[in-house]
Amino acid sequence: MYIKYVRLKGFCTYRDLCVFTFSPGYNAIVGLNGSGKSNVLLAISFVLAENMEHFDRTSYLYKGGLDLDDDFTAQVEVIFDISREHHLTAMLETGSELCLKRIFSKSKNVYMVNGKQMTCKEYRQYLTSANLVQYSNNTIAYKNDLHFIVKQGMVGNICNMTFEERLNAFRNVIGHCSFDAKIQDSLKLLQNSKLVYNSLENQMKQISRKLETLDLAKDEMDQWQQLDKQRQCLVANLVLLKLEQLSSAIDLKRSEQAHQTAVVQEMQEQLNSLQATLIDKTRACDALEPNPEAIDPQAQWQQMEQQAKELECEIKEIRHEIAQVEYTRDQHDQELRDLLEFIQDANAQLRAIESQDMALQAEISAIQAQVNELLHASPMVKTKQVLKLQTQRQALKLEMQQHHDTVQQLEKSLTRCSSDLDLVARDLEAAEQELEGINDELKRWNKEIESITEVQRNLQKQLASEMAHFANLKLDQSEANFKKLAFSNVHSMQLVDSWLASPEGLLNREYYIGVLIDIIKVKDEYSVAIEQVLGQRLFTIIVSNIGCAKSIIKFAEQSQNKYATIRIAALDIIPPVTSLAQDSGKRALPLVKLIQYQQELIPLMHQFLGDFRLVPDPDAASKLTSQQLNCVTPDGQIFYHRGIVSGGFVSMTDSLLRTYKRYKEMRAACDATAQTVEQLKGELQAQVARQDAIKAERDRAMARRQAALERAHALALSHLELKSYKESILGRLGQDGSARLAQALAALEEQICLLETRQEGAPDAPETDTSHTGPAMAALNLKLQELTRSRQDKQAQYQEMKDTINRKNAERNEISKQMITDLQLLGDYRAHLKQLQEKHSQTLLAKNNFLSLSAHRTSLDKALEQERLESMQAQRTAEKDCVLIETQLTQARAALDTLTQSLGALALSKRQAEQEFEKIDTSIIEQARQMYSSDRQQVLTRLGELNLKCARMDLSSRLSISDCNAIRADFEGLATRKTAASRASAAITRSIQALETEKEYNLVRMLHKLNDKISQVFQQLVPQGRIKVLLLKKNRAAQATEAVLPEYCDIDPMDHFTGLDICVSFKKTQNLEPLHQLSGGQKTLVSLAFILAAQRLQVAPFYLFDEIDAALDETFRSRVAKLLHKQCQEGSQCIVTTFKEQLLGPADVIYEIHSENGASVAARVGLERATAALLQPPALAQPR
Repeated sequence: MYIKYVRLKGFCTYRDLCVFTFSPGYNAIVGLNGSGKSNVLLAISFVLAENMEHFDRTSYLYKGGLDLDDDFTAQVEVIFDISREHHLTAMLETGSELCLKRIFSKSKNVYMVNGKQMTCKEYRQYLTSANLVQYSNNTIAYKNDLHFIVKQGMVGNICNMTFEERLNAFRNVIGHCSFDAKIQDSLKLLQNSKLVYNSLENQMKQISRKLETLDLAKDEMDQWQQLDKQRQCLVANLVLLKLEQLSSAIDLKRSEQAHQTAVVQEMQEQLNSLQATLIDKTRACDALEPNPEAIDPQAQWQQMEQQAKELECEIKEIRHEIAQVEYTRDQHDQELRDLLEFIQDANAQLRAIESQDMALQAEISAIQAQVNELLHASPMVKTKQVLKLQTQRQALKLEMQQHHDTVQQLEKSLTRCSSDLDLVARDLEAAEQELEGINDELKRWNKEIESITEVQRNLQKQLASEMAHFANLKLDQSEANFKKLAFSNVHSMQLVDSWLASPEGLLNREYYIGVLIDIIKVKDEYSVAIEQVLGQRLFTIIVSNIGCAKSIIKFAEQSQNKYATIRIAALDIIPPVTSLAQDSGKRALPLVKLIQYQQELIPLMHQFLGDFRLVPDPDAASKLTSQQLNCVTPDGQIFYHRGIVSGGFVSMTDSLLRTYKRYKEMRAACDATAQTVEQLKGELQAQVARQDAIKAERDRAMARRQAALERAHALALSHLELKSYKESILGRLGQDGSARLAQALAALEEQICLLETRQEGAPDAPETDTSHTGPAMAALNLKLQELTRSRQDKQAQYQEMKDTINRKNAERNEISKQMITDLQLLGDYRAHLKQLQEKHSQTLLAKNNFLSLSAHRTSLDKALEQERLESMQAQRTAEKDCVLIETQLTQARAALDTLTQSLGALALSKRQAEQEFEKIDTSIIEQARQMYSSDRQQVLTRLGELNLKCARMDLSSRLSISDCNAIRADFEGLATRKTAASRASAAITRSIQALETEKEYNLVRMLHKLNDKISQVFQQLVPQGRIKVLLLKKNRAAQATEAVLPEYCDIDPMDHFTGLDICVSFKKTQNLEPLHQLSGGQKTLVSLAFILAAQRLQVAPFYLFDEIDAALDETFRSRVAKLLHKQCQEGSQCIVTTFKEQLLGPADVIYEIHSENGASVAARVGLERATAALLQPPALAQPR
């Protein structure tokens, strides 16, 4: 093992991360004073847990002249190469390196081993197990500095120590702390042993005093024991009396309980019989009870009547609504025709007014031309007139242009309107086709509903017929007499049917054969004889194995029915037939051969009928009784060979087999009819479900039809509006405004041209006389004004007529919309009317069917009601009897419970008395029986006298003999433990003495080895020198101290080692001198030799030396370097800090430490660079 890497960050003078890589041999760290080279070795010892707990963390944190933050963290990590340490590699299982790391700040301290965090205690234990450090048991302080770490200044301390301090230091080096720990543990054990010894001694004193007191009370104890024995005999006598009384009382109560139990059983049998009768009557009443779910016929008839009336009222209202809608449609049609006629007349008048306006315009133009002619004669007016006419022409051209733009806009609107009108017409046609398809679909759905309704009518008729037939069968079954079939037998068969339907029955179905009466076949002429012989065994349940039989019995027990008497025959437990029944003559036939049954039933039938013969008459039977054969006659008389005769004539109609056959046939008919009824109900429900599905499809089709109608209505309204809009555009385009404006423009052009021509032709013409034109001009102006007013009136009349036409068109559109709405509403009303008519016809048909079935049902209900009343009367009578018997049974059971409780209390008292009797000693019982007295009062009196005598004795401190013996045994046990404790104390004392002796022997041996090692080391340092380590001991007897060599020292218990002294000679001829006579340099050499020799006593894998050459000259430094280099060659690692070049020669790795900005920085250098660094002037060194 050796130190491979050291990483520092934030530790002491190392602010930034600094990494040292060391070789397994000789390593050196150089630097000036204060550079921080000693902090490297301090970091290694810090990781190795020196001063691990109680230390000032701030002294190890990097300060740098500033206050530290609370969260400032420092870390030191040392990595060891353990590739050769197999026990460590096996313990770690992580590789060939051991990483020890400590992270700390002002407030925390973390210990880590190979990345795993540990507590302080775990960390210390791990270092001890790895043999890196050693700890004493009574302190956690580090005790092994001298072993592999030599700190700065430690070399000089060895010589300055006192003898005793030097001895203690050497003891720590050789591990005497383990001896001290063992001695301390032994002293603790010795102290505990003394405490146990003292405690045992005190307990023995107390017990001894108690035993003395018991001996004094022994006589009184003997007298009390005699009295107590007499008292126990009397108590045993009382217990015997109590047992006799309780036994007689229990016998009496048991006889009463047996009598009451017989009464309860008899009453229970009566109650069971009455309850069976009551169940028969209840079943009959339930069979005749009308179905509560069935609808009352009268209520059903009234419901049909009410439904028919409601449908008729709805049909009448719908027809009334249709008449009103048709009337409104006719009115709207008449109004529409009137409006169309009015609009046509108004358009004709509008055209007439327009032609009149054009005539007035022409006349006005002509008069204006005359006026212009008159005005042309005046040359002054010509120019103004031309300008005026030109202005008019411009205004007229502008009006023509606006009119042209308006016409173009109207033509575009007409094109769009025509396109939209065509599109709406196509959509309207598609909507009408869709509506027609939906109407066809509705017709198809209505036809299917009608067919399903017809099927439902037929099914209802069949269901009514089957239900009436089922009621007749129930009535016949209730009127039939099945008393020959016991209720318990019928209930047993029903129980078997329930078991077969259960999961357990399904598992055992293959092992179930059937009921005997269902399996065998008997001819009619033998049925009475078979019935009389077999009796209730006809209802035996036949199974293949006993497992199936147990399953049926378990099912019957779980059903908790007390009315079922089950007979079960398991074929696998019936012994086989060894010999078949033989014929006893022509007149005696074996009864077993007269029945047809399965082959596997042969053993069972021979067990039932094997010894029976069918004989024709009693005479033949009397002849066969001597052969020990049982006989039966065809009329049912049974003759047993023991002389017993039973049975007699049985009517064939009352035969059990015939009755059971009739019961099965009626039950099968009822089951078949019930199955048919259920099947018809299922078919009817299927038809109803199908009808509901079709109605749902029809409703969806009607919803689609309504949507199509609404869409068609909207399209029709859009078509009507577009058509009206197109007519209005065509009307506006039909007004010939362009021609009128062109005509007016031509007239103006003509006038302008005329005036301009005249001006150009006679520009200098003399003025013409215009005196004669005045009256003509006035007349023309007056006429022109009249024509203008007439034209304005016509235009106003034209506009008024146009507005009237527009208003009437709007009214026509509104009436058209109302007519479309009326048509849609009329279609809905007619469809609804058709549905109501269909429903009304269905209701009438249902009424007719109901009338046809009501007559037969009424007579049947009367007969059922009469039978039900009779059954209810019998049921009430049975119920009263049951209530009476139940009351009596309850009282009898209460009396029986009282007797049972009394008997239980007596039995409990007897059991307690017996337990008390068993606790009494056998000798006391024998004495009590010899002195037995039946007078209880006399015994109690004598017992009271004895109790009084015993009470007078003061026995508060009395103990029994067994308690006294237990105390004596405790005393002896304490004495034994006391002896053992004394022996243990002596053994511990001897162990402590042995440890002390071994400790001193070890000290002497180690000092003897130290003298050899220190002589070798000192010879290498001082070739002519000699050195010896002397042991100082103090003789306790002589009270004197003497110095001896270890090899000549004897261990004497009276001696005591007080210290170590070292004698040295630096020359071969010089005598050995003590340390206090040496110079400072000589003391340093001696101390160094002592340290190196002590290290060789226990070889360590690495050694740390911090400036051990500080007080040496160059010669001794070189010798020390050689000595350390030799030690490294022997397998140890050395890390040396120095500021002298002599210790650098053998170094494999050299690090230089220097300061930068107040922080230590390390760099790996060669020998020349390290030597140069040491030669720097001391003034360049920065303070630490």
